[in-house]
Amino acid sequence: RLIPVRVEFYLFLNEFVPGYNEMLLSFAVQLEAVPLAGYTDTMTKVMRTFLSNDSTLNLFVRILFLKTRPYNIQEVAFVTELVDSLFCFLVSPLFSSAGSYRRWTDRLERSRHPNETAPTKLPATFSDYPFVQGVLILLRSDMNQVVIKAMELLYHHWDLLREHQKHIFMLELLSPQMILSFFLHWNVHVRQFYDYLLIYWLLQCSVADRKNRIDVYDFLKDFAKRI
Repeated sequence: RLIPVRVEFYLFLNEFVPGYNEMLLSFAVQLEAVPLAGYTDTMTKVMRTFLSNDSTLNLFVRILFLKTRPYNIQEVAFVTELVDSLFCFLVSPLFSSAGSYRRWTDRLERSRHPNETAPTKLPATFSDYPFVQGVLILLRSDMNQVVIKAMELLYHHWDLLREHQKHIFMLELLSPQMILSFFLHWNVHVRQFYDYLLIYWLLQCSVADRKNRIDVYDFLKDFAKRI
């Protein structure tokens, strides 16, 4: 069965690795054919191995999001956590082996020392569809667990997104409807993750100007302990 994406776009000829294209195509077909519930640890490890070619990230994320039913909480949780781990592995294999999620204060601390971080953005080959559209669909869900998973993904990897992707998400999250929905949401975790994103945006602006204004970083670091 053919996968519903243009696989040939992701198959990069490498004369030094005979059979690479065939292996990648075969693995992509398997990812599409196997139900999400049937994914094994071995399959996820193979995904990370292929990420040595960071152009494959787009292929894997595309397949995962197209297979996910936004009303199925188990599928949403599995896919967002798997994509989270792929993003972590892209930044550094150590993050993946140490665990998917990172404390937001640790990530902010690293952002103050850019020479110690890499890479800072998603690969140029990473396309918006279906990742951006998929996350927007999850954010608009009526199920709070789905919304939380989408916010977690943005919250953990906001600094990895490209500027136009950030712009799209900010327009959505700062729209009057979303502000009212998230800021006054009945679920405390939805409110917290929304607040975290707003706080991180504020911190980024403060770090960027470097004009000896209020030390927003220390203030927010202390504020986070009380939330």
